[in-house]
Amino acid sequence: MLTIEDLKFVEIDNPDAPAMTCNFCGKEKPLHGGYMADVPITGDAHHSFVICSKKCLADFYKTDRGLLNGYINDTFEKSRALHFSL
Repeated sequence: MLTIEDLKFVEIDNPDAPAMTCNFCGKEKPLHGGYMADVPITGDAHHSFVICSKKCLADFYKTDRGLLNGYINDTFEKSRALHFSL
């Protein structure tokens, strides 16, 4: 089971980074200046958790741990199931 402690967010410092949907606020924004944590699925495949800003990252970490860990696992398992169905 994944927990928030398993996610290692790194700041994206690439002006050409594409727009992605924030896993906290749901807004679609360019990833430059945002944060990403990759979780391996298998081999070269991974699932990325994306946070659009420092504020969203701080609020993400303030979320109830039980709810947050449930969300992380649910999201990862959906991604993993999709990967293995291809």
